[in-house]
Formats: sequence, C-alpha cells, structure tokens
Amino acid sequence: MKKYKKVIATILSSSLLMGTTVFAGERNLENISNPYVEKAEEELQIEGINYRYEYGVEKGNKVTYITNEKTKEKDKLVYDETEGIFLLNGEKIAEIEKTEEIDRSVENGNYYQNRASKYNYVGTVNNKVTWKRGVAVAAAAAVIAAVMVSMTGAEVIGKIGYNAVKSFAQNGVGGRVKSKIYEMKAGKITNYKHIWSFTTNSGIKYGDYTSYITV
Repeated sequence: MKKYKKVIATILSSSLLMGTTVFAGERNLENISNPYVEKAEEELQIEGINYRYEYGVEKGNKVTYITNEKTKEKDKLVYDETEGIFLLNGEKIAEIEKTEEIDRSVENGNYYQNRASKYNYVGTVNNKVTWKRGVAVAAAAAVIAAVMVSMTGAEVIGKIGYNAVKSFAQNGVGGRVKSKIYEMKAGKITNYKHIWSFTTNSGIKYGDYTSYITV
C-alpha cells in the first residue's frame, strides 16, 4: 500500500533535476518505514508549483521519480547499490564508496537480553560520496538520502539546509555520510535509529542528526 504525504515548502532559489525549483521543508514520516519499500509518495508545493516524488524499488535498485505536475515532466533517479553509482535519466552523476564497521558486541548474550527494552548499538556505516560539479541540489540530497535507508531528499535538505546543500552540490564537493545504527525489538517489529552526519571533503561537518525507521 502506498503511503502519501503532502508537504508544503517555501524556497527562495531555483534549480532542480528538471531545471525548476527545488524544495526544502518538513516531512511527516509517521507510519512510514522505508519509503522505497513502501512506495511512498510526497507532494511538495514550491512557489505555487506542485511536485510529486515517488519512491520505489526496481530490479533491486532504489528509484525516485520526480514529476513537475504543471509541465508533467518526469525525471528518474536510480541508485545502483551493487555498482555504487547514481543514474539520472540513465546518466551517471554520482558514486559511493561504502565501508562498514560492525560492532561485534551484538554477539554478546547481554545484547540479546537487553535489545527488547532499549536501543542497542549495532554498527556504523561510513559512505564516501562524490558527484559531478554543478549537480542539482535535489540530486545531491537524494544521493545522501539513499545511503541512509529511511530518508528522502526532502528530509536531507530540511535537516542540513537548502543553502548548504546547494553550495556543496554546485561546487562538486563530495564528502562522507556517517551513520551510527541502533536497533530496538518490539515483538515482530524492529525499530532502527540512525544518528548521522555529512562531512564535506573540505572538513565542514553538518550534524549530528537523528532519523528513524521501522521494519
């Protein structure tokens, strides 16, 4: 079943995948776990124009469709996790180098005794991301979001800030997305907490931020 969220956002600058205005703002993630698996949708109204964001999975890859509802123009952003690349309408625009630091304490018996009652640390993912100079703001935000599992570009821009994302996107400044992952069991449900940050190659850090996912 698709989850639908409407987001009203105000922005002062323009530049998007299809050459129009890019968004920022808040997302209501209530009742949404993984937006790609859930095939979530967002509608964003920016400067009087509505944009529809549709998330999904195709051939094992995360896919984001962005449609300008006025012109009906649609862009397709694909994250090929196997190859570690992003494709915008078939053209490579970014790549990711993943490293993982798994906490071996998950094998400890106390971990399993405690994880039903509180969040427990299970590991850290440290992703190096690079993209083309002049890439659209929404594309850079989507690159960061996709490696975070539960987020979308809207949330990335909302947390980091539009001007910051615009700056390192247009200047081709990549960086590292680092996320500490925690989990908590509640019956058949597992809640995950990500405490994450983005640090540019020039050493500027944005974060830490906290995001959640339920599976």
